[in-house]
Amino acid sequence: MKLQSVPVESGFRLGYRTCLDGLRGIAILAVLIAHTWLASGCLGPTGVDIFFVLSGFLITCLLIEEWDESHSISLKAFYVRRALRLLPALLAMLVVWVVYHWIFGAQAVAMQTSIGAVIALFYSTNWAIILNSGQFPQAFAHTWSLSIEEQFYLSWAVILLLMLRRSRSRNSMLAWVALAVFATLVEKVMIRFAVPNGAPIWRNFATESRADGLLVGCALAIALTSGLLPKGRWPRSLAWGVALPGLVLLNCFDASSEFYFTGFHLAVALLVAIMILEVLTNGQGAMHRCLAQPWLVFIGKISYGLYLWHYLVFAEIQARKWQKPTELSAEIAITVATTLASFYMLERPVLRYKRRFEYAARKPSRFLKQT
Repeated sequence: MKLQSVPVESGFRLGYRTCLDGLRGIAILAVLIAHTWLASGCLGPTGVDIFFVLSGFLITCLLIEEWDESHSISLKAFYVRRALRLLPALLAMLVVWVVYHWIFGAQAVAMQTSIGAVIALFYSTNWAIILNSGQFPQAFAHTWSLSIEEQFYLSWAVILLLMLRRSRSRNSMLAWVALAVFATLVEKVMIRFAVPNGAPIWRNFATESRADGLLVGCALAIALTSGLLPKGRWPRSLAWGVALPGLVLLNCFDASSEFYFTGFHLAVALLVAIMILEVLTNGQGAMHRCLAQPWLVFIGKISYGLYLWHYLVFAEIQARKWQKPTELSAEIAITVATTLASFYMLERPVLRYKRRFEYAARKPSRFLKQT
């Protein structure tokens, strides 16, 4: 017999929030700056962790709101939406780069690139890196994070549906997700002592090891959509007094330190969750206004294409050893050109088609821009 969740009257509905696109813009700018080698520390990993938290949060909000409206979730429609959002741009990037290497590169390099493209297309880059002890074709190494996200999507939608059907309350759901977050931390500590030599690679690229950020986003979504958080101004105090200073401090850590491989990503995820909570509950606050700046929101909207293309372009240009100003100008110009072409010629047209698979009771384009 299926157990139904208790009725939920949180009053929270996500809709489209410009501030979340702005936060996504901050994340991609952090990654871009890190890959130009203009900044040291953990700026790039912090950007990736922001993406993870946002992904877990938005996807979980979408699925829970569908459940609350219809008491069901269409897994088929969910997976089709994910495929339409992610696959076309990824496939275009892979094809263009493989063709480029076969025309202008050495045959051995072109073959390696082709193999790497197939692995990336099936969202297995992170495991390829682990199995090859960190060695992977340079061109598509950045797709490790996309692989983790897609593997998480495939499992999380089913797990969430089962929890919604079987849990007696949303409190118990939140407790299970919190336990899963704790389990990722325990695993990282255990691996450190069980496999000393392979520990850094596994803890940095294994799906379950890096699921902490995604799960923190999921937990925040469950708490918000279910009305489980206390009222008051405490998010604002934590955001300004803890989250922002904490993120600045964390970026000063050495990326080869033991803390980085054990607790860094979870710490970043928790601080980012506090910031998300603040901007969603305080629409008139300074943090919301900063993240809702039009230029930053636009960068967030095209962040997927920026992430796909920048790494390839940066690596190709940096290999030429030009002067830094020339190198940086070329990186920005080519990355922006390829990203805008991807966004306007491929991603936006496909996203219009994606509307056909939105849940009928949902307002048109409600989640279109963010998920």
